[in-house]
Amino acid sequence: MWLWILIACDEYGLQSDGLDTGIETEEITDSCDGELCVDSISPNWGPTSGGTELRIYGTGFDGNIGVSFDRLEVSNITRLGPNELVLTSPQGPSGPIDITVWSDYGEVTLSDGFTYSDSGAPVDTGNIDTGNTDTGSGNNSGAGMVGGVVEYSMIVDGFLLATAEGYLVTANAMLHSPAPGSWLSWMAPVGSCLNFTDPVPLSNMPLSLGSWAYLTAPNGSIPMQMNGTKYAGANLGTSDYIKGNTYDLSFPEQGIEIPDAVTTAMGMGQNFGPSHFFAGGDYTANYYMSTSTYFTWDVDGDASSTMLFIFDVLDGSNGMSLGKFQCHSPDTGSYQLPPDIFTGALYGDLIVIQMLRLRTTNSISPIDESIIEGFSTTGGIGVAFFVQ
Repeated sequence: MWLWILIACDEYGLQSDGLDTGIETEEITDSCDGELCVDSISPNWGPTSGGTELRIYGTGFDGNIGVSFDRLEVSNITRLGPNELVLTSPQGPSGPIDITVWSDYGEVTLSDGFTYSDSGAPVDTGNIDTGNTDTGSGNNSGAGMVGGVVEYSMIVDGFLLATAEGYLVTANAMLHSPAPGSWLSWMAPVGSCLNFTDPVPLSNMPLSLGSWAYLTAPNGSIPMQMNGTKYAGANLGTSDYIKGNTYDLSFPEQGIEIPDAVTTAMGMGQNFGPSHFFAGGDYTANYYMSTSTYFTWDVDGDASSTMLFIFDVLDGSNGMSLGKFQCHSPDTGSYQLPPDIFTGALYGDLIVIQMLRLRTTNSISPIDESIIEGFSTTGGIGVAFFVQ
């Protein structure tokens, strides 16, 4: 099974520090005007119908900021800090067009900075260097797009109840035709909270690469069998999950190997769990949660490590969901919930909580040079009663 924690819309207004989705960006050279610089655009192409979510990275994105496709100004710009912009491409004619970015510091025009194409990624991207390593396949039709996902996770059920009722260890992989976007686009920017919505897979059409795939490392191998739309490991236990381990992904029937496809997330040590919980009477109701709750854990120290907190508020009288949301925090060792996060919740309502450490990686497919996104989570799921 895929471990999905899909969230979208209604940001709570916390400061965003940006989010590393694991997608390789398109590097650009000589694109500065004073303190305004544009370093990369990802992806750098999309269909003529528009609607492609892309990110622009650079410096000097303070104050007034604007972006135009040729001479058409974009109005839907989201600033994730002074170094990252998120926007959606408008409709446009087929072929390359100029992208202009301006701020209080200056104006930068990227000649052929974005390409409209309804027949896949352009092979020649002009003055943008994809930075991909030559795989020897001679096919770079997927450069800048996503062509697969790998997940390897371990979740503990019942950690808030001071007992480990069970462990869920999952390993999954899927390669597909290159597509714009990301398997991880559901993730809230670091430092923000978003409401929960249903997941939308980037693709449901896997490439036919044989019956088996393997995650391999010097200290172990995980076999995965094709099961519908993905390769999945079976009967995995806690001894199979090695924290901080980097795995290659291989398809031996096709002679395909993808180095460093996923790195497993570390645990959270002894300093793990919500504080300000109060012991109750029986097993099913022995923890309470309030708006003053904060979370603590041991810091990983890896730059790609962040923390996800998933909340499902249930009506205490009938168990119906009153709303779902997530908060995404840097890996700092502690996190204080926003004071208005449980607006509408009443005394005695149930809150199902997931506290997860996330680590993301990316690798390059030797088939078409598309990006293979890897992610791993460790953490736990539990229940608490809400009090004011």
